[in-house]
Amino acid sequence: MSFKRIALAFVLFDFTAFSLYVCVKEGPLGFIPNADSSLWYIQVFLDLCIAATFGARWLYRDAKSRGLNPIPWLVALPFIGSIAILGYVVFRPSEARQPESARPLTA
Repeated sequence: MSFKRIALAFVLFDFTAFSLYVCVKEGPLGFIPNADSSLWYIQVFLDLCIAATFGARWLYRDAKSRGLNPIPWLVALPFIGSIAILGYVVFRPSEARQPESARPLTA
């Protein structure tokens, strides 16, 4: 396993642990009472939605190029946010698979 993948796994583990802590402490919908508390909150929320959309598009293309099914990761994205993208990056194969039509024929 490469250093880059180990570092990403560390970020995934720590961020997931922190997210679970917040979810237990504040509840899974604990952000809703503050949703209209300031324009900055709305701006940050919209910014995260835009970033997640770009991340979803990248994940879809990357998974397809590797011959993987992106649907489970994309379904998880609205529920667990960037944890889904981090999980995909950590657990995807490190090399893209060639599509069946591009593979050499063997006798």
